[in-house]
Amino acid sequence: MQTAIFAIATSILAMLGLVAATPLTLPLKLKEPASHARLPRHQAGAASSSHNIGLKDYFNRTDNQWYSDISVGTPPQTLSVLWDTGSPYLLLPQSNCTSCGTHRLFNPANSSSFRAWPDTPINPLFATGADSIPFTQPEGATCHTVAIGDLSVPDQQLLLCDSYASVLDDQPIDGIIGLGVPSDDDSEVRPWFWNLFESGQLPSATFSFYTPAGSLDGAELTLGGMDQSKYKGDLAWTILSQGQPGAPEGWVVDHQAMVITSESTDKDGTPKNPIQIHNAPGDVGTLGWAVLDTGTAFIQTPDNATAARTYAQISPDITQIDPAGAWGAPCDSLNAMAPHITFTLGSGAWTANVTMPKSAFNLGEYPGKPGICQAVFNSGVPSFADDPTPIWILGSPLLKAYYTVWDGTNSKVGWGELAG
Repeated sequence: MQTAIFAIATSILAMLGLVAATPLTLPLKLKEPASHARLPRHQAGAASSSHNIGLKDYFNRTDNQWYSDISVGTPPQTLSVLWDTGSPYLLLPQSNCTSCGTHRLFNPANSSSFRAWPDTPINPLFATGADSIPFTQPEGATCHTVAIGDLSVPDQQLLLCDSYASVLDDQPIDGIIGLGVPSDDDSEVRPWFWNLFESGQLPSATFSFYTPAGSLDGAELTLGGMDQSKYKGDLAWTILSQGQPGAPEGWVVDHQAMVITSESTDKDGTPKNPIQIHNAPGDVGTLGWAVLDTGTAFIQTPDNATAARTYAQISPDITQIDPAGAWGAPCDSLNAMAPHITFTLGSGAWTANVTMPKSAFNLGEYPGKPGICQAVFNSGVPSFADDPTPIWILGSPLLKAYYTVWDGTNSKVGWGELAG
């Protein structure tokens, strides 16, 4: 999902069932209201090896979200969380939530290591979700900042939420755990991963995702490095846009161009020659920035007009099927017209061409519209309404096609061809 508070893509809440993955134990501790010393960013970790975390796949029409269970408090309480590169938060529903449905809830009263600290209401708003269905308006949760931690993460903030919007309650994962890039503002929430690294428990400020398409098991998140057995060949690196005038914080890269290679067919199904469309600035929007977000289940265009121009060059049969910004066509027709889409990302020598396969173009049958399937581009709630530069959100349909390495020390993202 994309939050209006931090102006970066933020996702939340999606899961299937209560299947346990590798737990991470994060006991709660006192969060003093006084200011505290902060470790320098990118301080070298003392740990010698990385840690692999098993991931489970939330399959809802397509496989675009991965999650794990974590344990919080003393004794531990287990909840599921979505790993999200678009958020700094560790966010969980609280036991007093009256609109959280069947989610597992964290009960502070049952944790001996929990201590309350001065309440600071935070109301994050989300413009994209873990499902492919777009929001009609930003949705959110009412949350309060508390603290968790153990000896290794002595000062970790957590958002406990006492309400969820209905669209969030419908997503079955309990919460999120953010892997976003930390802000330079000391008052902002510090992502758990960065606190873990800066306390010396990880050898590097790098994490990696292995989330192969069509595999409900076997996905993996590596904290503190990469697993070279999960990809083949060399990594292609893209540099983050940090420091460029107007660039938002986070895992954001330049979006230079988009090429659509489509195999059109005659009415009898005979393939025509493939056509290639280069979408330069002024053609399909001015491309601008691209947010790389593991917690978004689609590709979001900067606005509705950009989505319309994009689909017009693929097929006139793709039409808007939801006023919130979903587009689609009859399922058989959508599969037949599905193109390869290549994005040119990064800048200068740190540029990569990464391709979303044809199989990711169809997000499955749209709820309430039998026989109509959703295409991958949404034109939902504008992501960065106050930013004049167009913002794309590149979610899991593209990211799952690669082994991705997120290097926080050197501000870059690597793309590797999946092994096997």
